[in-house]
Parts: sequence; structure tokens; C-alpha cells
Amino acid sequence: MMAAPSTFSILAAALYLVVAGAAVAAAAEALRRRQVTWHLIVWGIIAALFAGFAIMRIYGLEDMLRGDLRTILYTERTYEERRSLQKPLFALVFMVAAAMVGGLVYVLANSVRGRRDVAAMVAIGSTGGLIFLALLRLVSLHSVDALLYGPLKLNWFADLGMTLAVLACAFRYCLVVRTRQD
Repeated sequence: MMAAPSTFSILAAALYLVVAGAAVAAAAEALRRRQVTWHLIVWGIIAALFAGFAIMRIYGLEDMLRGDLRTILYTERTYEERRSLQKPLFALVFMVAAAMVGGLVYVLANSVRGRRDVAAMVAIGSTGGLIFLALLRLVSLHSVDALLYGPLKLNWFADLGMTLAVLACAFRYCLVVRTRQD
């Protein structure tokens, strides 16, 4: 039986749905104002991802997956050696995230022109950061957990900060497109 979501999870899911709605509004503005096609696609994908994040929060899918992974390790009697699996997974997740950040910075520096493009690219980066954060929580390396869930609650600040960044980018995008600046 699934446990009821915590108040924090419900609030996070509600915020994710607000961001999904803002991304839908940005996609609608991109379509209505005949913006470049990739803007419409980006905002549509971001809306779908944030709706997915909300569903994951409400149903506790991330916790269920983490529990299932632990159960598999216990069943295979490899739970005690999990660190040997977690370290390479963490390294892989970290390298992929670093490559994505490097690519995003490269694209921002070399080909993004105008406030609309910057808003979309920052939203992409922040959404990617949330995916990276979820993957870090799944890998669940003890030293990483100590940072994420420790006294500073970096997990909460990172999650909330990136979510609010996407929300701000969606609003900014709509404002810039509507006023035809740039």
C-alpha cells in the first residue's frame, strides 16, 4: 500500500504543476506569436517534464524506485557491496551532467541571441538540473546524501531554486514575446 504524500511533496507537486502551466503558456505564446519552432518544442517538453515531476511527487515514484533498487540488492545479497556500484553510477551521472552544462554554456555563449532564447536556454538548464538532482538522489551515495539531506538541506534549496528559475523564465519569455522586444 502506498503511503500518503507528505505536505512537502504535495506543495512541491503543486509548484511543479504551476510551472507546467507557465510552460504551456510560454509554448502557446511561442505558437501565437510565430516564434522559432524550437521555442515551442522546448516549452512543450518542459511542461511535460514538470507534469511528470508532479506525478512522481504525488505518487512517491522516486522513493518507490529507490526502495525497489534496495530490494533487488538485498535479494541478490549484494547490498553490502552497493558502494562499488554507486560510485561508478555517481561518476557517470556527474560526467553526463557536467558535459550537458558545458554544452549549454557553449551554446549560450556562441549561438543564443536575444532574451527569448536566453530564457528558453536557462529554463532548459534548470530543468536538466532537476533531472540531475533526481538521478543523484537515486544513486544515493552516502557522502552525496550527507550534502543533499544534511543540515543545510541543499536538496530543498536546489529543487526549489531550479523550479522557480524555470517559472521565472517562462514568465519572462511570455513578457518579452508579447511586447515584441528583441
